[in-house]
Amino acid sequence: MKIKLINKSYSLKFGLGFFRVLGRVFGDTTLNQTLARLSVLDGIKDDIPYDLFDLIENLIVAAADNAGNPIDEENGDFSSIVDTVFTNPVLLQEIITAIVESMPKQNADQGKQKAPKKPGAKN
Repeated sequence: MKIKLINKSYSLKFGLGFFRVLGRVFGDTTLNQTLARLSVLDGIKDDIPYDLFDLIENLIVAAADNAGNPIDEENGDFSSIVDTVFTNPVLLQEIITAIVESMPKQNADQGKQKAPKKPGAKN
């Protein structure tokens, strides 16, 4: 995924590396702390909290950094993140979808106890 800001297009990369970068931005010590911050994205309605503006900036900066092309805060691109995202609802939805799809998932077998192997069983 890419985002075009004032001076440049930036690749955005989501996944565990993205959550790690985002956690460093917030000073979080666990993945769950970082994921909890994203709850503000749930059910965005007409009344948009100002915290969401800061979160969107941090999401884009972390995703660009994770993709290996950090956003330069000096060239004006950083200040255009909120305007770019909020004037393009399709882009905002694509970002949210990419974040959700990159969240760690527990597969159906995780957490289930496995029966011990019988001596002499072939596997």
